[in-house]
Amino acid sequence: MMGIAAVYRRPRMGQVAVRSSESWLEALQAQGAVRDQAVGDLHALLLRAARFELRRRRAALSHVRGEELEPEVWPEFADRSGGSPEEWLEADELVRALRAAIDAALTPHQRTVFTALALGQVPIDVLSERLGTTRGALYKTLHDARRKLRAELAAGGYVDGAAPPLRERR
Repeated sequence: MMGIAAVYRRPRMGQVAVRSSESWLEALQAQGAVRDQAVGDLHALLLRAARFELRRRRAALSHVRGEELEPEVWPEFADRSGGSPEEWLEADELVRALRAAIDAALTPHQRTVFTALALGQVPIDVLSERLGTTRGALYKTLHDARRKLRAELAAGGYVDGAAPPLRERR
């Protein structure tokens, strides 16, 4: 078996070597320069992942400042996990109806909260801090927005009926 030092080639500046799990373990358990290089590569890889996540979240948070989702983002919400072309068309139509319902039925605040939490996957703690409100207030706003959207989609024949009534409180 060749040692990790014989197989490993240092990547160019800004690149991280592609390794299997076994080679990562072997390199991180090694001694000297091989271990130092693996630790440095792991650090670079984690930084790259953190920067990617930061960019992703920053993009999602931009919707919190009242911006609408870009038109090219909407088709990503259609379910294309299988099915026939007819089912794809139905999914596209449902997304278009949802987009219209968001614009027509929701208040600007509900639209901001729904877009950030349900579509942008912004963590609720981040959104509550950003908007200067509580988690409870955001949950209530999201609940109201979902009810309005369900009613709007039901009226258009896209979903069955309105949301079920809340259970009676004792």
